[in-house]
Amino acid sequence: MVVMPVVGLIGLNTYREHQREHRHRARPKFIEYEYLRIRTKRYPWRDGVKTLFHNPEVNVLPTGYEK
Repeated sequence: MVVMPVVGLIGLNTYREHQREHRHRARPKFIEYEYLRIRTKRYPWRDGVKTLFHNPEVNVLPTGYEK
C-alpha cells in the first residue's frame, strides 16, 4: 500500500527535475568539422540524410541544424 504512491512521487519528482533542467539547456553552436558527420552512403529511409531516430532540435545534419 505504501510502495506504489512512493514510486509515483519519485517518478513525478524525476520528471519535473528533467523538465526544469531541459528548459535551461542551450544548443551548442554548430562548427563544421571535416571529419564529423561523414556520409559515404545514403540511409535507405526517408530522404537518406537523416538517421532513423532523427530529432531536429538535437541532432545535427552535415550542413547544420534544421531549425
